[in-house]
This record gives sequence, structure tokens and C-alpha cells, in this order.
Amino acid sequence: MNKKDGGSAFPVLDTAQTGNIHSLQCEDGGMSLRDYFAGQALAGLFKEGNNYIDEDVARRIAEQCYTVANAMLTEKEIRDNA
Repeated sequence: MNKKDGGSAFPVLDTAQTGNIHSLQCEDGGMSLRDYFAGQALAGLFKEGNNYIDEDVARRIAEQCYTVANAMLTEKEIRDNA
């Protein structure tokens, strides 16, 4: 797992490689957990409708979504290590 991005949100496992579930290898990492969290934050912001936004506002929204995602990863790591 990459601590910076939380690892893969939806990994695709290569089940043909081995019969041992503990030895499964990730075939495709897919979207990072950080990107998934940011996307969920974005979806929450726009749940009421699709409003027109300019490029500067879009950049600030993206920054806020990744701030939320980073906070979620930090909290997840704290809880996973508790």
C-alpha cells in the first residue's frame, strides 16, 4: 500500500496465479483510495445540482476535495493502527 495515496481503491486480483488467497497479486492497481475519497467529496459538493463554475473556482474545489481525501486517509491510518 502506498501511504501517500492509500493504495488501490478497487484492485483487480490475479486469481490464476495461485490457489493460495494470501499469495494473490494485484493485476491492476486501478484508482487510488485518495482519488476515490476526493471524488466522493466532489460528488457531495454537487449533489444538489450542476452549477456553472469558472476555472479558478474549479481549482479551489479540487484542492478542497483533496484536502478532505488526505484527512480521510490520515484518519483511516490512525484507526487501522489503533
